[in-house]
Amino acid sequence: MKNTTIGEIIRGDREVFPPYLYEAYQSTRRRAPLLPLIDVPLTLSELTGPGPATSAVTPEDADLTRNAGTGGEAIGQRIIVTGRV
Repeated sequence: MKNTTIGEIIRGDREVFPPYLYEAYQSTRRRAPLLPLIDVPLTLSELTGPGPATSAVTPEDADLTRNAGTGGEAIGQRIIVTGRV
């Protein structure tokens, strides 16, 4: 698969993304593709599609405990996440 650039992201960049098959991680053996990948060309909407302006994104947007920038409490049940990624 050839590398395709979308902004700062390069599709297929092996230095950024993990391999599809990583023997030490057993579940990838079942999920890894068996055939070579097919490169799908980017469409105009992927290259020019809507997105937030850089100035529209604020540090508060990273706080997922707030309700979509309204400053109110998040809706729904709270969960506790533990462990390691």
